[in-house]
Amino acid sequence: AESAEAEIAIKVLEHLNRAAGRSFRPAQAHMRLITARLRECSGPADLIAVIDAKVAAWKDDPKMSEYLRPETLFSATKFASYVGSLPKRRRSEWWLSMGYGSLADAQRDGVAEPA
Repeated sequence: AESAEAEIAIKVLEHLNRAAGRSFRPAQAHMRLITARLRECSGPADLIAVIDAKVAAWKDDPKMSEYLRPETLFSATKFASYVGSLPKRRRSEWWLSMGYGSLADAQRDGVAEPA
């Protein structure tokens, strides 16, 4: 069985694939980056917020859309910068952007709303 952390990392990668229209696989290199960022944050919400912000900013820009990839979004230095530029306000139904149908589903998996 996969660890809860690995399952959350896969959900983050799946969210990137859905949002950016990509097909990244859970390769060790991708999982290592995502897991490292998960450990720095209080959960996946910051990773999801960075994905959503960068997809909104870059998806329709041919030059920038190629950077919608794990090694750009989740490198230690770039990710810290991206998180710092996020707006303070968070969506009230944060679990939806993580692929959960309800708050209860997210809580069952041990995913908590960010501070």
